[in-house]
Amino acid sequence: MIGEVTKPLISGIVCREIDWVRVKGKDEPVTIFQPLGLEGDVTQAKRDQIDIWTEALRMYRTQDWDGAEAQLRKLKEMAGDDELYNIYLERVANYRLKPPGANWDGVHKFETK
Repeated sequence: MIGEVTKPLISGIVCREIDWVRVKGKDEPVTIFQPLGLEGDVTQAKRDQIDIWTEALRMYRTQDWDGAEAQLRKLKEMAGDDELYNIYLERVANYRLKPPGANWDGVHKFETK
């Protein structure tokens, strides 16, 4: 994983945004990314998955739980056992039971370092 400060410093690497996170003891959230490979090595199928993931993440952050879940399930069919999609499906299920509220900024807060 790399942070938003590191990402602009690398070139020629395809990255997927993973989350906005707020770590314990910090007020400002940061965006974290997963490097997926060199530009020329990442397949079109993987790039298509990144596009769908980006849309799923947008839906998740706007609390469109149905849309986010549909995109995440589509991604699971395409990608198999990508644990990231399972994590977000679990979050969606939890937020359906206990909605985060209108002021939610989409940031995942870590309670431990």
